Amino acid sequence: MGQEVHLVNGSQPIEPGSASDYREAYNRYMQPKTAEIVKPAENTPRVLNETLNFANQTNGFVSTGDNVLHVMVENNKASLQAFSDLKSLLILPAGVTYTGNDPEVTATVQTDGSTQLTINWTRTNLAPTNQNKLDLAVNIDAGLSLGTITPTLYSTVKEADTVTPGTIDPASASDVQAVADNDDLDADATTTTLFQLRKSFATTVDSHQIHAAATATNLAGDTGALVKVQAGQAAHFGLSLTPASDGALQDVTIIGTLPALNDTAILDSDVNRGTTMPVTLTGAITLPDGWQAATVTYALASDPTTYVTATNVPDFGQVIGFKITYNGDNYLPSDVQQLAIPVKVDAKAMLGQTAYISYRISANGLNPTEA
Repeated sequence: MGQEVHLVNGSQPIEPGSASDYREAYNRYMQPKTAEIVKPAENTPRVLNETLNFANQTNGFVSTGDNVLHVMVENNKASLQAFSDLKSLLILPAGVTYTGNDPEVTATVQTDGSTQLTINWTRTNLAPTNQNKLDLAVNIDAGLSLGTITPTLYSTVKEADTVTPGTIDPASASDVQAVADNDDLDADATTTTLFQLRKSFATTVDSHQIHAAATATNLAGDTGALVKVQAGQAAHFGLSLTPASDGALQDVTIIGTLPALNDTAILDSDVNRGTTMPVTLTGAITLPDGWQAATVTYALASDPTTYVTATNVPDFGQVIGFKITYNGDNYLPSDVQQLAIPVKVDAKAMLGQTAYISYRISANGLNPTEA
């Protein structure tokens, strides 16, 4: 009698225990199995995202006057786990006033005219895809003719070390950036990292105007476009902005050149300024009130194309020019006392000789002008 066969492959018998006998593997595969849900590791990235936007806009330009600023902070859908102890700060630039009374918001006006809004969110723990939102009532001062406004939002959470800002893909650009809390913005010494969204918005201001005049003042206090000064005496040059100018100056660059024999205008070297006597700078330039955020640098006769700070000027008598710059989020007010450039008239100056200063002024996106 032949061997009893229980397995076949088509019409071909399969001997039990042979290489073609797959019963053991099949039986293992068909055994019941248990699935286990594992909590994500603590260092799995959380993704914090922030947005800012204004409600009242026309063709992409933010309307001045009363407006609403939309604020959103979320645990992005790309995140795998929740974060906790969420807190946020919003900095409104000078010229933008918070007019609301939200219970989650505490407003503090800063010395530079900006406003810090501390946001105490009702929900401080956010799971993935969850969002916190606020609609903040604000007023944008139309009289200032602000060309741009730049609010800045900062947020932090307990798990900041495992948070990715904006997007989980490190190759993708994000408007939200992780920054060090060097200035202790949230008044919490334990906070080391903030997630910052700084966003600029153009406003509906149709046009800008800047009208400036160069002045001089003698020891007697006489001020004007041309004043009398005795040889060897001190005086100072100034720059004033007329009331017809924009109330706020942004992206400011003012370049001044001190009087020198045979000097020419800054913008047109073919125009002779008419200086017939030299003067020398006697000290640092005094900025008007409200201009403390601007930077002043000086050009020396030994290197006219390089500007250095006052601390790097060995002798102000060697200064031949200066530069005043400001590109911050706020603005420089135009309705202020004029800046003062202290000088001394040459001791050998003769009656009837003159000295003229020139300023090249650029601000608010306008083409440079000269005063």
